[in-house]
Amino acid sequence: MIQPSTYNRLRNEPDRDTPLVLRINLLRINLLRTTLPNSIKSSNKKQLALTLLALTILTSCNLFTADGQDNSSIIQDQLFEIATYDVSQITPDSSLFFSPFSRGDVNAPPVDEASGLAVSGYSSRYLWTHNDSGDEPRIFLLDLGADSQGNDGSETANSIGGNSTSSNTNSTTSNTNSTSSDNSNNNINSTLLAGEWILEDASNRDWEDMATGPGPEEGVHYLYVGEIGDNQAQYDFKIIYRFPEPNISTNSTTSTIPSQQVDRILFRYPNDVQMDAEALLVDPLTTDIYIITKREEPVTVYRLAWPHSTDAPMTADKVATLPFTQVTAGAISPNGLQILLKTYETIFLWTRNPEESIVDALMRPPARIPYTPEPQGEAIVFGSDGQRFFTLSEERNNIKPKLYEYRKREL
Repeated sequence: MIQPSTYNRLRNEPDRDTPLVLRINLLRINLLRTTLPNSIKSSNKKQLALTLLALTILTSCNLFTADGQDNSSIIQDQLFEIATYDVSQITPDSSLFFSPFSRGDVNAPPVDEASGLAVSGYSSRYLWTHNDSGDEPRIFLLDLGADSQGNDGSETANSIGGNSTSSNTNSTTSNTNSTSSDNSNNNINSTLLAGEWILEDASNRDWEDMATGPGPEEGVHYLYVGEIGDNQAQYDFKIIYRFPEPNISTNSTTSTIPSQQVDRILFRYPNDVQMDAEALLVDPLTTDIYIITKREEPVTVYRLAWPHSTDAPMTADKVATLPFTQVTAGAISPNGLQILLKTYETIFLWTRNPEESIVDALMRPPARIPYTPEPQGEAIVFGSDGQRFFTLSEERNNIKPKLYEYRKREL
């Protein structure tokens, strides 16, 4: 396992010059793949690309530079899927989810820069969140209330989309930001903060997202916290903290997660590039970790394949590019068959077949969910049933953060 002292040294290394290599033949391969007919499956395109790559290596001997430098990581970096759909042509689809409503306020402070959400693996009643850079290395527990499946009647909640909805009738009303007097005993909380847990011997350089998922021990639910932000593109190494989900049955509202329970997955991107990212997914079907970058267009999808090393730094695989930018959060449903990515203005939804990889699903055009932008929305998560999702914003302009819920319509 990487010790905290070693991790702290590596994670703060300054930028280094990226190796200069010839990539002309490899870029030609990607260009060919993108021009192949759509009738050819992506897996077949990859096989064709691998064949062409082998021929390229045999004919041009580009696997090594003149001084013997190994270029294999650069070659791997070029074998990725390219999504070519135009998201500007995808219109919002209001038939999938009801308009959002507030589940309650989140105390700010201490939760004033929420940048990630994760659902509890043990109880649908609870969510986890954390702050952005500069805060203590801590996670917060949010309590949705005893009626955690949302059977309180959503017409009692304040809608930010102009409509209120009822989970019992699946019908909408025209009430705007109003509540129903005959549902005054609903479980929408005025405040959701229920406790905090501090990670021992950790730090929050720039935590940007979190997720729930499987891990080394079967039957244990793990939390993954991604220190993947890098606004100035200056850090070679990023870190993902992995630890068993804390016991939330205790009465303690503040606790410490011992260092020996926290795995540190240290990684870097191929070819020593420095990327800023705010979206982290853990695939419940494979335990692979996916990171989606934020700033460039198209954004890049990287994968840390299972099993994850805690003894030496990993190098992430570049697996796809997606034709949009400013990705601020991501989520995958507990059954692994729905994927959400959000920007400051948009929420995209993909449906995945069980036999597909996440990348295969992302190659299809997504649905676009109508989204009422928050002050600075950088967190999204599916509920435990996969029939709803939540968003949470950072505090901005003295607007207190609210947890918003989107419920799926029954089609």
